[in-house]
Amino acid sequence: MATCPDCFETVLDDARRCRACGRWLRDCRQCPQCGETVLAVARVCRFCGYDLVADPLSCPQPLPSLEGLPHTLAATPLGGMVCESSVTALFLPPRMTIRENEIVVTKWSWLGLRTYEQKVALAKVASVRLLIGVIWAGLLVETFGGSVAALSLSGLDKAEAQQTVSLIEKLTQASRQLRASTLK
Repeated sequence: MATCPDCFETVLDDARRCRACGRWLRDCRQCPQCGETVLAVARVCRFCGYDLVADPLSCPQPLPSLEGLPHTLAATPLGGMVCESSVTALFLPPRMTIRENEIVVTKWSWLGLRTYEQKVALAKVASVRLLIGVIWAGLLVETFGGSVAALSLSGLDKAEAQQTVSLIEKLTQASRQLRASTLK
């Protein structure tokens, strides 16, 4: 018995597709543009439309520096309290930690008695959205591939949120390039 790398469902050793999530398990490769799994004989990625026949890595970008990692972004205390509707956020504001291979959003319940953590691998990040309000900003990290639906954090300083969006975009692009170069 084997395990599907996307949903971790147990599959037969000779299975071509995962019966739970539909991921191809044999005769497949990763799209260098979006990171999704496509058939090895595919000419165009069915997810992003990338031309797989042309040289897929004609001009690889250098990997970004990882000096600033782990990077932690916390909501402002007042912004966390208002946006999360929680008095606890005034004392323990929600935070997002970006590491080399994952993003973790941590929130606390009443007076910090419980900690809620949402994690997603950088390879599973589909997009990052910056939501700018009148006073504060918010981040929405959307994922694909059977992991968490979305990570969100609001009540952030606008400038810090913009820097974090560019950092996440650089790291996800580097992660996709690294995956594509190892599959070549």
